[in-house]
Amino acid sequence: LKSTHHAMMLEHIIKDQNIKSITIPTPRAVTSSCGMSVKLQAEVKLHTLVEIVEKNKLQVVGIFEVGYNSLERIYTNMEE
Repeated sequence: LKSTHHAMMLEHIIKDQNIKSITIPTPRAVTSSCGMSVKLQAEVKLHTLVEIVEKNKLQVVGIFEVGYNSLERIYTNMEE
């Protein structure tokens, strides 16, 4: 997420929808800045998350799918 404020907003919004999440430091593979990320359960559908991000005008560096030793960007709404 672009800022800690956006991370906190997203966490609050998804908790209201009973989606389990944890806030973590943004992995260095995503960005070298000191940022916060929200890690969600694997069952969350991409379209649900994109809808939340766009409806609430949250700026995200990206939505990433985490694999074993891999990180794949599957959505972004910001210029890098």
